[in-house]
Amino acid sequence: MMKQSKKTIFVLAIIFLFSIFSIKPVFAKETIQIDVDAGLNGNIKSGRGFPIFLTIKNNGEDFSGSLLVNFAPSYNAGGMKAIHVELPAGTTKKYTVALPGLSEDIGYELTRNPIVHLYKGDWREDNEVKVSGKRTFSPKFIQQDEKSVGILSENPDRLKELKSIPATAGNVEVYPLSKKLIPTDSLGLDLLDYIIVDEYALTQLDEKQQKSLHDWIEAGGVLIAGATPEGLDSFGLLKDNMPMSIKSERVLTNLSFLTVNNEENPDFTQLPIFIGNINEKAIVMTEVESTPVIARKQIGKGEIIQTAFSLGDEPLSSWKNYHTWLGSLLSQSDSSYIPSIMQNNGRGFYDNFSYELVDINELFESSQFSLGVILSILAGYFIIIVPLLYIILRRLDRREHAWWLIPVISIVFSLGIFLTGAKDRIASPQINQMASLEADGNGGLSGIYGASLMSNTSGDYTFIYPKGEFNGSPIVRNGAGSIESLSRQAVIENKLKTDQITFNKVEYWSTRSLLGYTQIKKAGQFQVQLSINNQKITGKIKNQFPYDFDEVYIWSGYRTYKLGKLSKGQTLTVNEKMLDSYLLAPIHNGNLSGYPSNVTTDEIFRLKKDRLEWIAGFLSDRMNKESLPVVYGITKSPVIEAELEKKKAKMRNLSLIYQPFEITGIINGPFTLNQNSIRTKTSVIRGNIYEENVGRGNEIMLEDGEYEINYYLPKQLISDRTEIQQLSLQIEPSNFVDYQLYDFTAKKYIPIDEKNKVTVFDKQIDRYYRNGTFKIKILKLGQGDPHVFLPNLTVKGEVRP
Repeated sequence: MMKQSKKTIFVLAIIFLFSIFSIKPVFAKETIQIDVDAGLNGNIKSGRGFPIFLTIKNNGEDFSGSLLVNFAPSYNAGGMKAIHVELPAGTTKKYTVALPGLSEDIGYELTRNPIVHLYKGDWREDNEVKVSGKRTFSPKFIQQDEKSVGILSENPDRLKELKSIPATAGNVEVYPLSKKLIPTDSLGLDLLDYIIVDEYALTQLDEKQQKSLHDWIEAGGVLIAGATPEGLDSFGLLKDNMPMSIKSERVLTNLSFLTVNNEENPDFTQLPIFIGNINEKAIVMTEVESTPVIARKQIGKGEIIQTAFSLGDEPLSSWKNYHTWLGSLLSQSDSSYIPSIMQNNGRGFYDNFSYELVDINELFESSQFSLGVILSILAGYFIIIVPLLYIILRRLDRREHAWWLIPVISIVFSLGIFLTGAKDRIASPQINQMASLEADGNGGLSGIYGASLMSNTSGDYTFIYPKGEFNGSPIVRNGAGSIESLSRQAVIENKLKTDQITFNKVEYWSTRSLLGYTQIKKAGQFQVQLSINNQKITGKIKNQFPYDFDEVYIWSGYRTYKLGKLSKGQTLTVNEKMLDSYLLAPIHNGNLSGYPSNVTTDEIFRLKKDRLEWIAGFLSDRMNKESLPVVYGITKSPVIEAELEKKKAKMRNLSLIYQPFEITGIINGPFTLNQNSIRTKTSVIRGNIYEENVGRGNEIMLEDGEYEINYYLPKQLISDRTEIQQLSLQIEPSNFVDYQLYDFTAKKYIPIDEKNKVTVFDKQIDRYYRNGTFKIKILKLGQGDPHVFLPNLTVKGEVRP
């Protein structure tokens, strides 16, 4: 009986202990509900930032913790965004989180796997709690080549004609915006290319939302604002950046400026406008009888376009050709929005540049061993162990000591080999930073940045950046494939004064990488005072950056002119013989060669420099609107002030900074420009552009329709002394594409015989040329194949003395 009682007590004790250790908190499962909405009414653009809207309801006791949201802007980029949440008992709170993006490649996972996770306390404690609610969503992905237009209006239907705009570089998708859809982080507006404000008081938005709009414009967004009776005060924080003041009202009767592509004049005769002064640094785009009606002002990389009339009032908004005019207005915008221009061959930024930048950045000098040193150690080992040790021991008659001498010497040489490769890895973590940046001439820098870490111990590694200077994502070189595996690698947190990115559970001697955009508002500039005379570049370049440049160059076309070193605050005197009589914008070499698997330490610098120059050419090709030459420098100074939390890292920095500049002096003599020296812009009259810069670069994918191509000569060759003597058009003959050249004198297009592969115009060239521009129309007639070859121009002329 006693034994039976002991057995019973023992079993009950085991059951009791098991129940204690198996109990888990259930309050979160039953009391906290999270519901997710994302994008603009469910629409997001693959690989671009967007807002996610969270509604959190707490039916239980007070809760304090971390909310983490998955993101993956590419198949090889991703992480989690963390925010702190305080949920008093019985409350419902709404949060908006701006994410770096989601890729269409992993879109199918979003419908079945929750993208939101809740943790009690700090997320680093890994105490995830269960929640209820809808934490998945089914986004509609906007095509990357489509232009996204947001509308801020009290009545978005006033601009319904936007839905049928034939805009430049593809179709237009229109999204009504409201106060609740405007995030406080400009990253959440990343999916938009334009925002149109139609009699909507921006003062309805809170200050952080208005600043978000301003930051979005600075990063390259285009805001188009119509006139409003409320005046400039209604634009809130943007008031001082508006191109025109609003002082009085009048009626405009000359409406010819609304006519596009020789279409008929409007069927109304009057248009109310608000007139005022053109503000500082603004440019008049359109004026009627000396009255400005449309003006623009550049703000950072973006701009504000302001009209003197309301964009949504009748009868303008119901005019049958209003959509054509709006499309023309959008096509005139001068945006350099990096997420948009970084798309290449239908691929997004992270898809492209994870190979161009990250691969080379993960080459650490401590990983590159000297083959000669290793072979010397091995040779010494075998020479000592085999013959020399044998000879010494034999002479000393101490061969019995070989049993311990051989292991000791082996250990010594093994340590030598180990320390040769590991001495730098053991001492401290290492960070490689690379950046290719454009200087705007007003102190700002923007461009592409990458950082790679090599750990020296296992654990967490946190990068810290100044607030707002880095917008990017952790990268997995070989692609993790799923949003869950991508998200687990790192967590992004936006603090009050810094942005932090934490890589979790990094292994010994492992690499982790970041890639993204950087924007520094007050960095410095090159003060360039150069002129041309008798095929010589002379003048001075002053370094007003806080960095020393190891080398400074002038880049024109395919040529670079090496000028030498330039320390901060110093001035470089230039006196270089030119190989041409003029300077051009850099010509981007589209081919980027790989690198061998065995790279020496000496080769790493050259390879990284080549990559940075390639990226700079890519950026200049898309951002250098006036086809200006550039000055650029290579610096090993830390341009981006990154650091590791609680760790001292060995930093290796390499950055390229380039700045377009205008040349003065006398340019004269003959010139020949080929297609690489001529900037082009394709606009849609009717149809749709599927993809640009395909194949050899002069190919384009078009829907059946009608398109206009503008060819722009370099700015320095546009003058009264320039005489165009010959125009050659090279086309690929096709039965399904017609080409026409615009005659500015006759104000009509004339057909080009597509049977001739090369057509030469050498008489009355002035008929086809105005203000440095040639125009060609393409009529694509069908047969299903979207491939079209754009005409290649060769222009010969002379700048007279």
